[in-house]
Amino acid sequence: MAGHKIAKLKPTAEQIGAVFRLALTGASEGAINAAIAKQWPEADARPIIVAVVQEFQRAGNFDGDAATAMLGFCYEATRELYRKLLAEENYLGALKAIKQMSDIAEKRL
Repeated sequence: MAGHKIAKLKPTAEQIGAVFRLALTGASEGAINAAIAKQWPEADARPIIVAVVQEFQRAGNFDGDAATAMLGFCYEATRELYRKLLAEENYLGALKAIKQMSDIAEKRL
């Protein structure tokens, strides 16, 4: 089997997690491919990237209860950011947080 790339096998959880986190940073496809080549030289990037895309699809596919929970999380996280921004006297950031909280509340109407 010499010459066959290792990642023709199913991508590992480590690979998927690392590339998922990298994608969340806004890395380009080229940067992601380069990172995969550096971290796992024998790996085929495509199955790893496909698995990451599937993870993003899974994350975006939730029912009404999960959507309500997500809105609640977003609201509470924004409220916490608002609190921290006020403490730092970052009023522009605090104003943006208020806008975000208003947008979240509108989704519940």
